[in-house]
Amino acid sequence: MSYKSDLEKLFQPGGEVPERFKDQLKGLKPEEGTPEHDRLLAIAELHDAESFRDFVKAVDAYRRGGHRFPDDEDLLGRMLDHPREQVLVEVLTHLLDLHRRHTLSGSAALSQRLKTIRSITDDPKIHGLIEELEAVL
Repeated sequence: MSYKSDLEKLFQPGGEVPERFKDQLKGLKPEEGTPEHDRLLAIAELHDAESFRDFVKAVDAYRRGGHRFPDDEDLLGRMLDHPREQVLVEVLTHLLDLHRRHTLSGSAALSQRLKTIRSITDDPKIHGLIEELEAVL
């Protein structure tokens, strides 16, 4: 098979990784036991958490691990359902930073979550972060 067709297969969603690229892809993964490897495992646990309770536990474990927040807008939006206001402040701050680095899509789900948070909290810091975020979306 040609290199070009193998390369096309590599970038097809859900496609099989051609043999010639498997070793190279392994080299891109962080080494086991490194902080980045641990962070990626913790992110996978966030994605795998199905129930709200499991997700809150996964977020708490992620934060205890001292990992920087992921740059995944959908995952961050889901984190905005966390019951602790300190987590909301951290996630909203990260969303603003993420927007400065890579413009957020401003999905309807994120906008709705922001409205919900505004209605259930009295924290002026959270309200300020929401206003700032809504202004750039």
